Amino acid sequence: VPNDAPSYIKQFDSIDEFKNRKIYSFSLIESTRAKEITDEINNDYPVLHAFQNVNAIDIVKKGCSKGQGILKLEELISDETAGIGDSYNDLEMFKVVDYSFTFKTSPQDIQQQTTFVVSSVKEAVGIVKEK
Repeated sequence: VPNDAPSYIKQFDSIDEFKNRKIYSFSLIESTRAKEITDEINNDYPVLHAFQNVNAIDIVKKGCSKGQGILKLEELISDETAGIGDSYNDLEMFKVVDYSFTFKTSPQDIQQQTTFVVSSVKEAVGIVKEK
């Protein structure tokens, strides 16, 4: 961690340093290890749900996801929905929106699970306007 990093970013050298802390996201060096730890959290802690976000892990209460958020919004509006994301933590959202977008720089397996692969948010907005 760089010396000028914000105070909420901390490098942990021991699991003991996690005690009595609220942790919302882990950032790891490589995506393979992030996936392993995500799977471990999901298997070992049934009240939590971990979502891999490339090299980071987002941890939320079970039943909370971007997809669930979109479903709640759909209860309030009766219109088509679109979502754009670039990683594994967006998969639940992609399942519930009418139009799902990811970027050409996103992992290939993410690209395969969306309706459109785009270069920019502007391009995605243009596609939604055409629909």
